[in-house]
Amino acid sequence: MRDQLSLFPQTDAVAAEELPGRARDLELSRRVPENVRFGTSSWTLPGWAGLVYRSRPSQRTLAQRGLAENADYPLFKTVGIDSGYYRPLAEGTLSRYHEQLPRGFRCVVKVWNEITVRALVEHWLATHAAAGAVDS
Repeated sequence: MRDQLSLFPQTDAVAAEELPGRARDLELSRRVPENVRFGTSSWTLPGWAGLVYRSRPSQRTLAQRGLAENADYPLFKTVGIDSGYYRPLAEGTLSRYHEQLPRGFRCVVKVWNEITVRALVEHWLATHAAAGAVDS
């Protein structure tokens, strides 16, 4: 059992060693090359209770503190931060994420749509205007 307190309430909590496949996943993670990083696009899926999460955290708990539990899963060495697509992330949000992650854990932040969508539209218009498909 871990010496560190759990982030989540102990209701339905399961020790990490008791999670199905956890020992197998830990052993497998040791064989993955260092430059290969598996991860997910989010850390707020309640359906991972008993697999990634040791308890049955609420959606609110996952949104607030699920990142740490996700980063503790042996096969995950990265995670996506999708919310960056909808608005630039505030410094306080990035600080909270940083506090939950172990050293060396990397994140992929989705680029703000004001940048990506505008660039995509401008490229599409330029391409199609050059081909005569769009009136200038």
